[in-house]
Amino acid sequence: MSTPSTAVVAGTNDFPHFVDGWHDRERDGRCGVVYRAAGPRARLRLTQAPGAGTLWMLLSGPRGLCAAPLAGRVTIGGRAHEVRLDEDLWVVRGFPLGESSPASLEIDLELPDAPCPDDVLRNGDGRRLGWFLAAAWQS
Repeated sequence: MSTPSTAVVAGTNDFPHFVDGWHDRERDGRCGVVYRAAGPRARLRLTQAPGAGTLWMLLSGPRGLCAAPLAGRVTIGGRAHEVRLDEDLWVVRGFPLGESSPASLEIDLELPDAPCPDDVLRNGDGRRLGWFLAAAWQS
């Protein structure tokens, strides 16, 4: 197993970054973005980039499966950051890294009310879909 780097792109270097709670790679049919959907709770691991102050993520989610906006959180080293998506779009969100962040960043993504496609579409897809992550990097 290789050591995690400071950035990840789904479909390129997913492993060993996508640690727990992730579904297989998928491609957004609207724009071709490769991503992995989290379950209701998932963990990502990166190495802290020297001097980095922000973790950036290219995120989306199963907004079309919900009547309300998606609301959850991203927790980095114990610091929780609320995330809300009102539309079914890919967005870049930045999260501050604390000055005392450990060398290995443990990033938890939570979407407690993660929807199940079969509940809405009756398509046999019983997965619970949390945040969609295409990339994460630091600056």
